[in-house]
Amino acid sequence: MALTSTSATSTSAMKAGNTLIAQVAPTGLDTSTGKYTTAGTPSVTVGDAVNIGDATFYVKTVDNSGFILSASPGGSALTTTAPTLAAIQAAGVSYVNNPIDSLALDQVGTVAGLKDLNANLDAEATIQATSTAKSTATTGGVSGEVASLAEIASNAGLTYSAEINSANKIDVASNATLANDSASTLVAAASTTNGAAASVADLGRAAGIERLSDLDVGGSLSMVGKSVAGISASSDTVTGEVGATAALSGSQLGLQTTGLADIKADASLQGITQLTNTATAATFSSATATGKGLLDDVVGADALASAGNIQGATLEDLNIGGIGTVLGQTGLTNNATASNVDGAATAFSSQGGGGSGSGFMEGLDLQGPMDVKSDAGITGTANLSGKAVASTTKGAASADAEANILNGADLTGGTLDVGGIADLKGNLNYGLTSEASNVEGGTARAEAQANTATGLAGMGSGNANPLLSDGVTGLDLDAAGSVSGISIGSLKATASSTASGADAFAGAGDTATGAQLPSLDIGGIGTITGAAQLTSTAAAESVAGATTATAGNDGSVVGLSASGQTAETNELSNLAGLSDLSLDNFNINVASDATIGAQAFSNLSAQATSTGGDATAEAGGSSTNGSGVATPGNTVTGIASGMDIKVGGVGTLTALAQGTATAGATSVTDDADALGAMAALGINDLEMTTSSDATMRSTATLVGKATAATTGDAATPDTAWAGLDLDSKAVSGLALDVGGIGNLTGSASITGEATAEVVTGDADARADIDAMGVDNVWMQTASNGTVAGTGLLNLDVVASTSAGNAKAEGDFDATGASRLYIGNTEFTATGNGLPTADDFVGIGGVANLKGQAQVTAEMTATSVSGQADAFSGVDLGNGGTMNFTATVSRIAGLDDVDLRGASDGILLGTAKGVFSTKAESTGADANAKAAQSLLGINDLNLNLGGMGQISAIVNDTNFVGAQSVSGNATAVSTLDAVGLAGGDMHIAGNASITATVGIDSKSESLSVA
Repeated sequence: MALTSTSATSTSAMKAGNTLIAQVAPTGLDTSTGKYTTAGTPSVTVGDAVNIGDATFYVKTVDNSGFILSASPGGSALTTTAPTLAAIQAAGVSYVNNPIDSLALDQVGTVAGLKDLNANLDAEATIQATSTAKSTATTGGVSGEVASLAEIASNAGLTYSAEINSANKIDVASNATLANDSASTLVAAASTTNGAAASVADLGRAAGIERLSDLDVGGSLSMVGKSVAGISASSDTVTGEVGATAALSGSQLGLQTTGLADIKADASLQGITQLTNTATAATFSSATATGKGLLDDVVGADALASAGNIQGATLEDLNIGGIGTVLGQTGLTNNATASNVDGAATAFSSQGGGGSGSGFMEGLDLQGPMDVKSDAGITGTANLSGKAVASTTKGAASADAEANILNGADLTGGTLDVGGIADLKGNLNYGLTSEASNVEGGTARAEAQANTATGLAGMGSGNANPLLSDGVTGLDLDAAGSVSGISIGSLKATASSTASGADAFAGAGDTATGAQLPSLDIGGIGTITGAAQLTSTAAAESVAGATTATAGNDGSVVGLSASGQTAETNELSNLAGLSDLSLDNFNINVASDATIGAQAFSNLSAQATSTGGDATAEAGGSSTNGSGVATPGNTVTGIASGMDIKVGGVGTLTALAQGTATAGATSVTDDADALGAMAALGINDLEMTTSSDATMRSTATLVGKATAATTGDAATPDTAWAGLDLDSKAVSGLALDVGGIGNLTGSASITGEATAEVVTGDADARADIDAMGVDNVWMQTASNGTVAGTGLLNLDVVASTSAGNAKAEGDFDATGASRLYIGNTEFTATGNGLPTADDFVGIGGVANLKGQAQVTAEMTATSVSGQADAFSGVDLGNGGTMNFTATVSRIAGLDDVDLRGASDGILLGTAKGVFSTKAESTGADANAKAAQSLLGINDLNLNLGGMGQISAIVNDTNFVGAQSVSGNATAVSTLDAVGLAGGDMHIAGNASITATVGIDSKSESLSVA
């Protein structure tokens, strides 16, 4: 690690040789032995000199839990006469063995405008403080080791002392204005020609207003707390290792209240942090670096831009007697750049400790109740930009841009109660970029990652009951309310090398959520929006080495969720009707009309290119269970499982899940493997009830492309694998109870291409594709009801090679609407001839059900000298970039439907297929097989109180062709098509039942041999 701070409030500088290294300060002292205990192994060795204040001591012993000092080299252990724990923690401790040739230390302690303020003011009051602090440390030399440290321990407009029970208390009888800000500037620079250079710029704790424990204002309040900081660390040398660390080691706060803030009238509160953190390390040659001396463990250029906990405003207990306006806003630019010519380069941009950390960044944070008696505008905004660039000519290059927890508005720590109209917003924007490049000498590796990102998060109990333990609601808005959570993120990793390997990873395991609302009540008209977008891009390129690029593997994007809640729709198949559901615990409860929108966008791109090595690209990732079922590793969901919604008026709900998965792998001499995988869910396990009309529209759309290409070589057979694993469901689990007219539309679509191309070697292209419009729905409407489900697929799968085997296989399943339980159609009369209590009408007026499924799939396998196999609806067994099992491609318009309607009913089920499966070989066998099953309407149980019109339409165009010049040619097609199959029907009025089936199927084989 690079040189780091000696801050008495956070770290002490432990020295090994001449190295100042991050080391947690000693946490204990055993005076019987003289041992200082530390959280980890101290970076000191026996004999090191230790300067504490003006005194010098020496390390006598050291182990993995601490060290013991002596007064002279090799002397007796200091016990009762050892420096006190407070002294060693408070001092700017340096551990010096051989003095650094040029050392600049600029250490600023506590800077504050106001501190420990206790004020009782009987009239209007203005309290204003500005605290400006600057620390600059520059050092230079021609030959030898140079180091600089610029440090500010703390800087605040209004702050507190470190003593127990210290705080700020303000009592104003009338109107009050509080404006307190801090501005911090830190510059550390170290430069030399021949030798190591190290620089550290470290800002400890900084705030506009912090630890305001008691605020009482008899009138109106205007309060602003703002913290601005610019941190820069730069190190450069011509020959030697360099390290630069720019750190925000302490908490960064705009506004912090730690107790009751009681405002009798209107109030405006703003907490703002704006931070820039930059680390730059540059050297031309570090080939002779040993990792010892000034910079332990550094053998090249090392740049670290590190930021800990950052919050715009954090509020513990706020009571506003009138109109309330609250803003929490934070922004961070966090950049690290490391460059080298002969040696390694490492750059790390880290927020919250990165992917393995525990820190966070939040615009607005609620740590207790907030009560606003009148209207309220509450906003939390967070913006993060992080970049890591590592470049070298000869050596390993590593660049990481990472973040841990990001929130626009985090209200999970307290309840919110608004007595008037409320406007609640949480906005998060973040972009993390990593770039690693070299020519030779080691792997170029780049990673961009943000563990969790949420626009707006409300408080909930975390179990099946959305009410809190004391029976209150997390977010309680007494009148009309607008609630929105938006999260927009970009993760980009690029790695390039000429003679070595290159690896790029973006968004592995990351989650992005728009709005997390486990407990929300709105007393009037409600508008609710949850939207999340995450773009993950990974690109790896090498001339002579292997490349790997992965984007979004095991990641997820969610528009709207009720985090921690248990979904109840998994019990639907065992219910007699909606009355059996527990439609009484609601995550979202709107007393009047409601407009609810949930949008989720996931865009994945992985590109791996190599001239002389393997190339592997994965966008999303996929796994196969023991039954041969492939499951995509990345998900994009409009409304997540577990959400329950109640609307007292008209309800309008729109859900959208949209994703792209693009993977490209290209090699000249070796294997190429490309996989695109994603699952899209518009609505997943939702319960909703409306007192009046309801309109629900859900869309799930995926676009996938996997391209694998290699030239291959004759010495070792090479393979190009291309795979798509895509699953799209517009509605998957829904219980809907509508007091008026009910309309439900679910549209699922997938467009994809899987292409494997080889000159010398095997080509294998596979696709496992499923689209479902509406599935597993329980529905009841007091008046007319409409359900329309659409599942559409359009796929091209191509495998081609000049000298090798070619395999193209795919399984394509599409359903318009399935498992619709709309009323009970089973009539078992009781002894008096009346129906049983289980009977209920699904649609109280005219019923209209439509299910449409369509598949267009073209499979092509072509080989010049090897075997060609093209299988559609049938799998070829294990192998390739992904495995799946298939026996038939199934297309169904309406499948497994129970409908009881009080009046007329119109039902339409349409299934359409267009298939082309072709295998061609010049020098070996050619095999083409296709299997399809089409159903217009399947398993219909129907009871209508009026007229009934039922139409089933099936159309399929199918071509299977195999052609070989020198081998056998086999073309086999298996096809079943039924218009209307199974079920029981009872129609009280006139009935029209029609089924139209049209099949055009052709199997053709040609063998010249």
